[in-house]
Amino acid sequence: MKNFQLHHFSDASEVAYGSVSYLRTIYADSEIHCAIVYSKSRVAPIKTMTIPRKELAAAAVSVQVDKTLRRELDYQIEDSYFWTDSMVVLC
Repeated sequence: MKNFQLHHFSDASEVAYGSVSYLRTIYADSEIHCAIVYSKSRVAPIKTMTIPRKELAAAAVSVQVDKTLRRELDYQIEDSYFWTDSMVVLC
């Protein structure tokens, strides 16, 4: 029996924001394997955006990527986890 999880990490800076997604596989013998399956980055727009706004945009990218991966992967994904260091996004 295998357990599949998606872990999405998002972050932003002054010049860009993005997300990276890992597939975490837990095998029956408790062995764990992690691999990058998708990443997406965006250059910040010319119009000035605040860092908290970019952090929210990065989190939105993570949600879109999760939907895409759940639809496209041939695995039964048990859980998705979203990770960020932004208190604005967490609140």
